[in-house]
Amino acid sequence: MQEKQARYARLIVRTAVNLQAGQPLFIWRAPVEASEFIRMLAEEAYGAGARQVEIFWEDDRIRLARFLHGQEAPAGCRPAWEAKVLAEGAAGGSAFLLFDCTCAGLLDPLRPDRLARLVIEEGKRLDPLWQYLASNDTNWTMVTVPTESWARKLYAGLAVEEGIARIWEDIFTYCRLQGESAEEAWVEHIAALRARSDYLTLRGYRELRFRGPGTDLSIGLPERHLWLGAGFVSRRGVPFIPNLPMEEVFTLPHRGVAEGAVRGTLPLVVNGGIVEEFSLTFRQGRVVSFAAKRGQRLLEAVLATDEGASRLGEVALVSQSSPIAESGRLFYNTLFDENASCHLALGRSYRFSLREGSRFSAEEFAMAGGNLSLLHVDFMIGSSALEAEGIDSEGRSETLLRGGEWAFTVDRAAQGREDGGGKRIR
Repeated sequence: MQEKQARYARLIVRTAVNLQAGQPLFIWRAPVEASEFIRMLAEEAYGAGARQVEIFWEDDRIRLARFLHGQEAPAGCRPAWEAKVLAEGAAGGSAFLLFDCTCAGLLDPLRPDRLARLVIEEGKRLDPLWQYLASNDTNWTMVTVPTESWARKLYAGLAVEEGIARIWEDIFTYCRLQGESAEEAWVEHIAALRARSDYLTLRGYRELRFRGPGTDLSIGLPERHLWLGAGFVSRRGVPFIPNLPMEEVFTLPHRGVAEGAVRGTLPLVVNGGIVEEFSLTFRQGRVVSFAAKRGQRLLEAVLATDEGASRLGEVALVSQSSPIAESGRLFYNTLFDENASCHLALGRSYRFSLREGSRFSAEEFAMAGGNLSLLHVDFMIGSSALEAEGIDSEGRSETLLRGGEWAFTVDRAAQGREDGGGKRIR
């Protein structure tokens, strides 16, 4: 176990974050339950030449107690000093390692209205940091480790210690750490995702259409949109992987063009709160009606956060033959579940999904079709019954997913990059 954890730490620091010699590393929301692993990360970072490693800890039990018994918002959200230090670190070029260990249902005891206020206040406080990361100003990645609350949820029939060990093995499997060289496995995987994303970018679709049980949705795509996979490059020229695991290719929708209805196929998780069996209806890019069997009030509050929260900020394609999807399991953690399913996101668009978008002002980005919001909330729509097609500028349709599986091969994607109708990536 320790050997595998050490390999995971090395993969995170040297491949995913790709920490540069002399660069500071900020480790944020590090769970105290995984303190031994966090020490491994810090040691690996210093071994890679980190100038300094700053760790910001998180504890589920203390967090829940603060939310339940603290004063009304903004009490319970991240402290102002922390948000300030994080933003200053990003502005100065520090690398970032973010943990997402939030388990669906963790904050079930919290009243929906209070949870919603917490989401809004935290969104406001952390917005400066997310502006840097959403523009790829620096190299960053998001990962997860087991926690007691997650083990109790995911492996409810096992002792906590055994459940935590099982989650570790899940992480090793889906982060491609089972072979002799995780780094080589990721080089191959990044190339495969890039082949698909390059092909989709070259096709230049103006619209995507999704159809499946409860879903009949058309989404517009802005001009100069870019499809992206696992291999990112920061504005400082450093390659990195934004999250482990990663199975998706994604881009930004046009904030004003979405028509139809979509049904969630997995729970939507918002800061530990959960929304289940829900559907959304869009008109002119905006949610105009919604329903949920569980978490209706939380979903309502999320959509009311700001003007952009009821619009789409991301569309991602994931094959049902991805390793996590093939497991057939619900992990109750967005970082895992979004890599098992096609998904959309309410709220903030990633500026780097639009050519030159990172250089735009907020007004220019919105005019080009990008969405601005304090939130970015992923929700899953994929299944073995989902169909997806792209519509080009001349109205021609091409099937992208059939029965939840890719309808074009990587070889075909490579050919698309070669001819591409005269188009070239810049």
